[in-house]
Amino acid sequence: KFMARLYQLPDSEKVWIRPPVVDAAVLAVNKKYTVPVDGGSALKDPQDRHLETLLRHAYDVAALGTQAALYGGLPARVSFCWAQRALDAGPNADTTPELANLKLASAFLSDALYDLLKASAKSMALNVAARRTLWLKGWSADAALKSKLSKFPFRGSLLFGEDLDKLLVSMGEPKAPCLPEDRPRQQWKGSSRTSPRFRVLGRGRGGRTSFSNRGGFSQRTQPYRGPCRNNLPSLGSSSSSSSSAPGFSRSQQ
Repeated sequence: KFMARLYQLPDSEKVWIRPPVVDAAVLAVNKKYTVPVDGGSALKDPQDRHLETLLRHAYDVAALGTQAALYGGLPARVSFCWAQRALDAGPNADTTPELANLKLASAFLSDALYDLLKASAKSMALNVAARRTLWLKGWSADAALKSKLSKFPFRGSLLFGEDLDKLLVSMGEPKAPCLPEDRPRQQWKGSSRTSPRFRVLGRGRGGRTSFSNRGGFSQRTQPYRGPCRNNLPSLGSSSSSSSSAPGFSRSQQ
């Protein structure tokens, strides 16, 4: 906080030093809450939420490095110009060597701070790319489209920006509440299968159909053959044949 107060920027430029807000269309993909909320709390995985917090802190640190490089680079460049102007004013045996050394030191310091500025800005850009990859992790789309969204130029305030809105409009979804996802294929209701859990093995004797269960066991049903004639007596048979039938007497006839 002390560095942020020390190296303050105009209000028009503060949009670059704040972590970008995630777009509403991307928040809707991570459906942890019914209403999309900003921040890492919308992510489902706890590790992803922790990583989102770390990336936001890393963006803040890189932004502070950018501010410090901006504030330090300008005085270093001005010191270099002052030393050059003093040397051009006229030679002096006492001050010329010191002014020459001051000129070299100011030139080196200004170049180093300029390189620090570029490195900090590059770190902020990589941080944005990492956050984009993290938020697109839960989107069920092909890798080519995810890579295209990750390479959008960063324009501040939003993580993806207006380029995402233009892409949604070009895909025919101008009012899409979230990113379009790949839909799984649905089976037709009118199927030629007799049952979703059984399959037909064939037709047995007597025109009866046999089925097999898909749960790991199979059972073939036997066709109905009618009553067994050998165990039942005939009403018109002789007494010897009728008496041979178990449990059946002449009195029962």
